[in-house]
Amino acid sequence: MFDPEVEIADFLESCFEIALLSSQEENAEKYGPENWRILSLLSARGSRVVKSTLELHTAFEDLILARRMLRRYPWHGTEISKVKHFELTWFLLQNLCYKYKEKLKLCYNAQKELSLMLGEAPPGWLKSELKVVEVALGKAIKSRGNSVHSWDEKQSDIDWFGTVHFLHSLRENGEKFDLPDGYFDVEGHYQDAKAMLGEETSKMENAARSVLERYLTFHAPTPKTLLNRAQKILDEVKAGGQLTMKTKDT
Repeated sequence: MFDPEVEIADFLESCFEIALLSSQEENAEKYGPENWRILSLLSARGSRVVKSTLELHTAFEDLILARRMLRRYPWHGTEISKVKHFELTWFLLQNLCYKYKEKLKLCYNAQKELSLMLGEAPPGWLKSELKVVEVALGKAIKSRGNSVHSWDEKQSDIDWFGTVHFLHSLRENGEKFDLPDGYFDVEGHYQDAKAMLGEETSKMENAARSVLERYLTFHAPTPKTLLNRAQKILDEVKAGGQLTMKTKDT
């Protein structure tokens, strides 16, 4: 079973030396100008793979956290209503969906740059994985964009719960309504909304997890494979080798 934490830890263990090399200018004299010119570029590109991978993983973890926050109301006894908790946490989750999509693009670009420098076939997975993201997260991302740049776009379960909460508040203040009591069952509608949101966000989490898994372990060349290859080049130089790698940048 895929465990993101284990995969990330394994990935980091294999890449620290080469990823940090370019920040250590004292190595320029140690390895010689030509070797250092290539190694520093290799390290910089490796660092971008590491950074983008960590940021994608963080976006995924934050998505899970926001999902948990959405389903738990911790504000009893305060002026923060359950409706506002839903609305604001849902907007946070929408933004994290968008962030996840953009971090995935960064991962692909970093992976492609390092692949080309190492002479590996560049990855070709971005289009297919963006389709997965679009199916599971696209509605939330689009709604986020509309709410920011145009009219607010409400999530239907949250919107209906807000209506019930409003009607209940009016009746508590003496307003009369010729409606069945079910319309004023705030707790019942809250539980219904929470259940529906849980189902919807479960699909988001599962899709984001599957995309992260394929990026880390399936799509060749994987980040770990690329960093291991880069590390081997560094090891060859440390053993006295001279680099003659040809890239568009060198």
